[in-house]
Amino acid sequence: AMMAIVCLPRQFHVTVVENIEPQDLNLAKWVFPAYLALAALFVVPIALAGQMLLPASMLPDSFVISLPLAHAHPSLALLAFIGGASAATGMVIVACVALSTMISNDMLLPWLLRRKNTERPFEAFRHWMLSVRRISIVMILLLAYVSYRMLGSTASLATIGQIAFAAITQLAPAMFGALYWKQANRRGVFAGLAAGIFIWFYTLVLPVAAHGMGWSLSNFPLLSWLHSNPFDLPISPMTQGVVLSMAG
Repeated sequence: AMMAIVCLPRQFHVTVVENIEPQDLNLAKWVFPAYLALAALFVVPIALAGQMLLPASMLPDSFVISLPLAHAHPSLALLAFIGGASAATGMVIVACVALSTMISNDMLLPWLLRRKNTERPFEAFRHWMLSVRRISIVMILLLAYVSYRMLGSTASLATIGQIAFAAITQLAPAMFGALYWKQANRRGVFAGLAAGIFIWFYTLVLPVAAHGMGWSLSNFPLLSWLHSNPFDLPISPMTQGVVLSMAG
């Protein structure tokens, strides 16, 4: 999660692409951390109240809504639901716009510029770019729904978020290597990303999906052994998967 603020596409989109005035960064560099610290202040009391006042079977993801309902305050629960839905909707919108912009600018645009017949009217070129962005947004939302159907039935929201953060963390070595390691090249980056994503999928996504579909981990080589903590370390399978994928 620490690397998410550095590697997530939506963070780059908000701080760089949508930033019209560079002077705004002078204000944002202390307002944004202060905002995060202020929001985090409410997490601890809500978590403690949920553990003490709610049944053990209650998911921590729903503490914000379940606590007001348990004490007969439906209006407060409705307010929390509206705030959560607004935040989630904004996050999805920004993420989809950022990813669709990356697909059109970093994948489609270079392909069009490499073509021989690049002399086309601007309106036709603009139509291509906008169409690709719209189709990309639809495909991203469909893939997100498929992921929810595979993981959401058994995994909590926090677990899905941790798996997503572990995936985006695979970009961290390439980003820092490009900044500080002059001998780095794209072949090494692609190889490292391919190995990391494969290990991430095998050690983190596959166990959750297998649990939701009723599959046994013993059907997959080494997976059951890895989840039995073979190294006897005080870490969770999630942390172990992140370490292995980063090592790959």
